[in-house]
Amino acid sequence: MKEVFLVTKNPEKLEEISAVMKEKGISVRQLALEKEEDKSLSVEEIAVHNAKLFAEKEQKPVIVDDTGIYFDALDNFPGSSPKDAFHEFGFDGLLKKVEGKERGMRFKTAAAYCEPGREPIVVVEELRGRLTEKVYGKDEKRRMVYERIFIPEGGDRPMVLMTREEKNKLSHRAKAFRELAGKIKA
Repeated sequence: MKEVFLVTKNPEKLEEISAVMKEKGISVRQLALEKEEDKSLSVEEIAVHNAKLFAEKEQKPVIVDDTGIYFDALDNFPGSSPKDAFHEFGFDGLLKKVEGKERGMRFKTAAAYCEPGREPIVVVEELRGRLTEKVYGKDEKRRMVYERIFIPEGGDRPMVLMTREEKNKLSHRAKAFRELAGKIKA
């Protein structure tokens, strides 16, 4: 089984990506390091930069992802800075910003793979949906923050209420890493 190293400190992200990559015969180990995140860059640029940086620095094959969240009514805010926006506004502040407005939103994930001395491969996937009216699963510790206020297109419940398997069938991150795994194995 091929082994790659995921640059993340987020255990939920490690669990999600590991499950997807395992489907394709790729084992994922964690490199608990902090990515460089120049938020003036796109999610693609951030993922590619970090994949190359850590492949060279660690001399290992690495995978990196970066995800942006884009609210239609807010000119695609918070973009490539969803963590900063959540820390500044919290759930209540974010939901208040779209009160009385169109609630469409999308996740965009860039997944990048790089081996030492090579150029990165990057895959980008999106998932459209809508913001909820309230926060779900506030006490759920092992899920991503925005899953508590997001219902995927065609769905009837927030992602936080889905099993890991249900989520991995449709999520932007799972799709990106499935496609990336195919390119790694090729």
